[in-house]
Amino acid sequence: MIQVILTAQAATPALQTLNLVMSVTATACTPWDNADINHWEAAMNFSKAIFISRVIIAAAIISSNPAFASTGHDGHWNVQISSNRPNCPSSASFAIAVEKGQVASAGGIFNASGKVADTGNINVVLSSGIKRANGLGHLSAASGSGTWHGDLCSGTWTASRD
Repeated sequence: MIQVILTAQAATPALQTLNLVMSVTATACTPWDNADINHWEAAMNFSKAIFISRVIIAAAIISSNPAFASTGHDGHWNVQISSNRPNCPSSASFAIAVEKGQVASAGGIFNASGKVADTGNINVVLSSGIKRANGLGHLSAASGSGTWHGDLCSGTWTASRD
């Protein structure tokens, strides 16, 4: 009897470890020893068991990947930016949406993209035409704040959940 134990560790501590134990009866045989049909069938069953276990582990890893999982920061956010630099707009506001940790535009003239980690750390890029700004910061359950910078301007931002 051959016992195969496969373990998949989830990408986040909140998800559990998956243990898959399979027992397969097989005897050693070489690939060219196919005259004995029982040995051949046992080898094929063992190969099928390994294939199925790999599929199960891949599915478990994909489903536990934070990029595919909903975060506590998902939803619509209203973002206010400000700058005290001369020749830069003093303030502006725009809407973003977070879904499964991915940042996207929620209307308006700006395109938004980026990621929000499970911890709330956010990294976002805003663009409109040839203008581009990068923002870093942190979101909590209902609000957030951070800094942003573009080619000529920089400042701070605050956010509130809609």
